[in-house]
Amino acid sequence: GKLQNWLLDAENKATAMGKEPIASEPNRIEEQLEKVKEFNAEAIAQGKQVEDLKRSAKGLCNAMEDVGASDETLNYIDGTVDDLKDRLSSVTGATTDRANALQTALVQSQGVQEGLDGILGWLKDAENKLERMKPISLSQDSLSDQIQELQLLKSDVESHIPSVDSLNQSADEVARSGDPQVAKAIQSKLKDLNKRFNTVADKCKDREEDLLVITDKLSDFQDQAKTFEDWLIPTIEQLDSKDTTSLETNLFKEKIAEISSEAAERERDLEDLKKLGNALANSPKTGEVESVKMKIGDCERN
Repeated sequence: GKLQNWLLDAENKATAMGKEPIASEPNRIEEQLEKVKEFNAEAIAQGKQVEDLKRSAKGLCNAMEDVGASDETLNYIDGTVDDLKDRLSSVTGATTDRANALQTALVQSQGVQEGLDGILGWLKDAENKLERMKPISLSQDSLSDQIQELQLLKSDVESHIPSVDSLNQSADEVARSGDPQVAKAIQSKLKDLNKRFNTVADKCKDREEDLLVITDKLSDFQDQAKTFEDWLIPTIEQLDSKDTTSLETNLFKEKIAEISSEAAERERDLEDLKKLGNALANSPKTGEVESVKMKIGDCERN
């Protein structure tokens, strides 16, 4: 309910922002841009709630399936979460489009030299943010924060594409008709900007791909660990129970043989789990690997 209320308010806000005329003065445009960026950051932050909700819904659907809930009920839960995700996507899409338009207007209103300096300053900041990004965490909360952190930077980079294109066009005009000395200085800055901008965009894309791959593998690992523990824990309880320990010798032997046979079959599942977990924990791209290592250790010990 809380998320739905926020979304309703956000959709109205995004529509209102889109209709507001773009100012003509650079500092007024900067104010408008700052508001849009703040709002976009708030919208991206809601993505973490949607992901938490998605995980809770998955657990709820599994539990309800076990007690025989109808397909209609399960589809309703899935549909509600998907709808919230789509609406949030529309809000972040609309704010990114608005930031693009404002960023381009800002560069055009500033003139080539000032626009170049402004974007080079922003670029330095974006490079530092990428530099400070830690290895991909295998702890679910930190991983969600890292996904959000990259979404913010990626959205910021995308909003500068039209400005960089616009600057390239304006610089070409200056080079053709302006002072050769000024043109030379502008072209040199522009070359530096284009090269660094493309590097930042490529690094964002690589980081996004790595995050997607590791998120999928971590999700597989968690699902496999849960399936394994769903068999393992009741089996241990069965071994320790009075019903088992008080059986007659023959029946007790039969029961132990049955459990041993099951355990031998599950050995392969444990090997698969270890393989997947170790590949995640030993990857040069991951960090905060303790939770995965502990989970493997627990399953092995049990």
